[in-house]
Amino acid sequence: MSDSATQLEPLDRWRRRVLAAVPALEPIELSLLDARGGVAAGELTATRPVPAHAVATADGFAVRAGDAVEASTLGVVGQAQPGRPTRARVHTGQAVRLAAGAVLPEGADAVLAPAQADDRGDYLVVSGGGARLGDHVRPAGEEVAEGAQLVEAGVRLRPGHLGLLAAAGHTRVPVHPHPRVSVLAVGDELVDLEARVGPGDVADVNGVALNAMARAAGAHAIRHPPVRGDATSVGDAVEGTVGNGDLLVVAGADGAVLGGALAALGDLERVRVAMEPGAEQAFGLGEADSGRWVPVFGVPGHPVAAAVSFEVFVRPAIRRLQGRRDLNRPRVLARLAAPLGGRCDRVAFAPVSLHRDGAGHVATPTETPHAHAVAPLAAADGLAEIPAGVARLEAGDRVLTHRLVAPD
Repeated sequence: MSDSATQLEPLDRWRRRVLAAVPALEPIELSLLDARGGVAAGELTATRPVPAHAVATADGFAVRAGDAVEASTLGVVGQAQPGRPTRARVHTGQAVRLAAGAVLPEGADAVLAPAQADDRGDYLVVSGGGARLGDHVRPAGEEVAEGAQLVEAGVRLRPGHLGLLAAAGHTRVPVHPHPRVSVLAVGDELVDLEARVGPGDVADVNGVALNAMARAAGAHAIRHPPVRGDATSVGDAVEGTVGNGDLLVVAGADGAVLGGALAALGDLERVRVAMEPGAEQAFGLGEADSGRWVPVFGVPGHPVAAAVSFEVFVRPAIRRLQGRRDLNRPRVLARLAAPLGGRCDRVAFAPVSLHRDGAGHVATPTETPHAHAVAPLAAADGLAEIPAGVARLEAGDRVLTHRLVAPD
């Protein structure tokens, strides 16, 4: 275990170091029906054009444009409907009756509209100026050419992507799987969800909140029962959970105790990051089954500090495991509705509630002297970031704010 907790580590540098140690999970192949929300593990291209064949965009007659001139007579040699193409080929002096959406028969290069044809059943007489090359025809590949890029690597697959992939010939796609994230809260005072909360007991707030945050980030999260803070309890819990997932978050453990627990499985570095809340951070890699290395995050036990630490370090790491390129939350520049204090030597974060008025986004701090542990998180849909060196922002000042909830 290495310990650099005697000096402040710059926030950006620590974040880069942590994320550099977290690789994307190995891809798996999924059916399109199961791939929603998965992240493309490579570039996906069209294996066939869209549309796959030239189709009629209007009811009428498939013809050779050079034959369909005023007053010419064309023999009707077949008919076609969407999903029921004709086997007939259009030769000189011929036409095929068809409906919009039908595949254009071989030999045809235009569709003659009904208003331009005097339909006599087994033949027609062209009127209304005839047909021009390509009239009422959607050519093969008009929307997507064969070989064209459909989805870049690292893009999260939405329903629209999956529909396009199906149209372009895919049935299965390689994706990075949803990471399995284990959440473990540590503290002598913590009790499990179903247990009676007695004097001096505290419900497992971090276990519940961090589990929910991991799921919101796209992970399959597993919340383990809270454990006491002694070395034996933490050691047994870490050894029992590190192999159950692709990432482990431990909230509230003493850094030295957590480092000792991980010593037999890997290594842990403890640092004091230049941020508030959540300066006390730990990160390492624990060896699980078959030589697999699992990122382990140690975050503070205070609920706001734990949530901020998760947002700044753990959530981007989960997205790295997913193969995502967009690691950060959307950010807006908002006006403060009330003052916020900062720190001269570190970046400060504060939960805020966002709304819009006629002049743009407004951020209202949710922490008060009487609500500083749990309630501020429930009221917040944003996280204000105050740069190091700024001791105080006044009402009306602009602050960079991370959106925790996507706008409706």
